[in-house]
Parts: sequence; structure tokens; C-alpha cells
Amino acid sequence: MRCIYSVGKVGEFQRLERTVAGLRVQPELFFRLYGDRDDMVLVAGRDAVAREHPAAQAGHVCAGLWRYDCVELFLSGEEDGRYVEMNLSPGGAWWASAFLSPRVTAPGGSVEAFDNRGIRALGECTENGWKAQLRVPLRLLTEHGVRLTNCRAAVCATLIGNTGERQFLASSPVPSDPPNFHCPELWEELWVRTVQ
Repeated sequence: MRCIYSVGKVGEFQRLERTVAGLRVQPELFFRLYGDRDDMVLVAGRDAVAREHPAAQAGHVCAGLWRYDCVELFLSGEEDGRYVEMNLSPGGAWWASAFLSPRVTAPGGSVEAFDNRGIRALGECTENGWKAQLRVPLRLLTEHGVRLTNCRAAVCATLIGNTGERQFLASSPVPSDPPNFHCPELWEELWVRTVQ
């Protein structure tokens, strides 16, 4: 059994085409969420050269990924305000944390609670673009109050253009100036479709 997840609308591949300020982004960022009985998988990419965090290494934890090209997945599965944030760099470095409420780290929710617990990440960067994948065990999400059958989600991104200017993208409306992705009340329903 395999599941396909969609943020806010049904579809396998989704795109972030505009910044939170409404400006068109070319080329756009694409992403896909899917899974099986054990894992949820985020795949993301862009047909543009990546600006990678200098300390990022594929498959390893790296703090501060959001300062460079980075995709962020937010999942909130309980009514009590708890949520999980996962970051993925174009080259496959990752970071994660669990929160009690916006920007308040949950006890036992720091990145150490996720490291060496089965998260796998990889990525490939070329002169023509990048594609990265993050595989997260469902049991880790459940431990932090996220069940994908009753979940709200947002996929967000920070992209550095050729000018070095940071662009912020989000699948859900977020307050801008500066952008705040930590708004579970604004995230959209995560749609789940089971396929054989």
C-alpha cells in the first residue's frame, strides 16, 4: 500500500510559483509528498542552481538550513497546537524539531530527538538544478503528536536568487514582512489518497 499526500488540493506533484509577497518565481519549486506504511517522503526540487549551506552534508543534520535554499515541511496533527518542522537542503542535509506552540520547542522535541532515529535524506545538485528527498518514519511523527490522517500542513521554501536576495514561498497564506511560516492555524488540510 502506498499513500499520496497533498497540501490543500488533490494532486501528486505540486508547485510553489509565487513568493509570499505575490511575486512570480521562475523557475518554480516543485514538491511531492507520499508514503507507505512506515514512512512519509518529501521530494522537492527546482530547475535552477542551488545555493547550499556551506556546512550541509547529504544525510546529516545541519542547523541554519533556512538561511540558504531550503524546503520546510510543517505538520500539525493535534488540536493542542503541537507541530513538527522539517527542513531539507538541495544536497540532502536535514534538520527537524517539534513544537508545543509557534516557535516554542517541545520538551524532547529538539533536533537530537530526531537524529539517529531513521530519518534518511539525500539530494543531488547540478548546474541545471537540484532534487532532494527526505524520508521520515511515521512513528517519529506520531511520537510528537502528528497523525497524517487528521493533519494540517504547509510546504514552505527559502530560495536565494542569482542576486543573493532571499525569496520566501509557502503553500499556505503566511504573514509577511518578515514571513512567518510558524502559523498552524493558516496551514491547509493534508489530503491522503491510498493507491495500490
